[in-house]
Amino acid sequence: YATTVILDGQAYHAVTNVGRKPTVGSDRIGIESCLLDFDADIYGEEIQVQFLRFLRPEKKFSDLKALQQQMEIDKEHARQELKRYFR
Repeated sequence: YATTVILDGQAYHAVTNVGRKPTVGSDRIGIESCLLDFDADIYGEEIQVQFLRFLRPEKKFSDLKALQQQMEIDKEHARQELKRYFR
């Protein structure tokens, strides 16, 4: 999903996965957001996630490198979608 993440009152553009993370073998459903153009450790912090646009269904990749390549594509797709909301 293309999302906006609110952290400490500040909004950040993000790409968010909701699902099981099949490439790494997880059966637990979770939500994970990757904030775009953001470089800080915020694990454990409370955030709000605003879902704006569905990007693609979850899928299992052959390996972590293929997943990482797709994540880069997803980030760019999210940037393009977010431009529609924030001009």
